[in-house]
Amino acid sequence: MTTYTRDELKSERDKLQDSIAKLEKEKVKALEQKRITVQQFREINGEQLALENELNLLNIKLITKEIDSITVGDDSPAAKLKASTDNLIEAIDKLDDVRNFLRAAADLIDSVNGIIAAIASVVI
Repeated sequence: MTTYTRDELKSERDKLQDSIAKLEKEKVKALEQKRITVQQFREINGEQLALENELNLLNIKLITKEIDSITVGDDSPAAKLKASTDNLIEAIDKLDDVRNFLRAAADLIDSVNGIIAAIASVVI
């Protein structure tokens, strides 16, 4: 089992928010430097929008549910939240490997969805 405190969840939320801001700059720079194509830019942009949506949903859950901590199973994607966030940050640094970025973004979305579900299931 993996346990996240409210502060840990907020910290990961903040890292995700910072990552999205960095992604905005990096994707434009990669396109300008012709390290990615327009089609890849669009794919990255689509994943960025999905990440922003997940961030908003997580913010809503953290604001509306008063929790001290949540516990998730080790086999849950939610258990990999910190690793998924770190993987996304690394993938943004190497944005020209679009496939790796898309995989990292999808993994993080799965992790955040698991966290959101765990928060939603807490009975207060």
